[in-house]
Amino acid sequence: MATQLKSIGVDLKGPPFEWNEITKLRKIRNLIGHEEAWVDKESKKQLASFGLTVKEDDWLKLPDAYFLDAWNLVDRTCQLVVQECLKAAASGKIAKVKPDTKL
Repeated sequence: MATQLKSIGVDLKGPPFEWNEITKLRKIRNLIGHEEAWVDKESKKQLASFGLTVKEDDWLKLPDAYFLDAWNLVDRTCQLVVQECLKAAASGKIAKVKPDTKL
């Protein structure tokens, strides 16, 4: 969605968004969802690039506060997206749609 949002002036990769943290969350989510949280050499390298120390050839272990922190990141990001989209709508960057229009 980053490309679509950028087309209306909402840049998820720039401030006030926390793109690095969003990307880290996505990498962790993918590791859990696709690799059942098993850390291999490549995933260890990727997570290390975000400052997360994990053991290779072991299950992913996250800090106790990780899920609350992740939830807060998602909440903040969603609120910011809504605020930025409202600004884009007010400036005319988003076409106005009648409420009964099917998208």
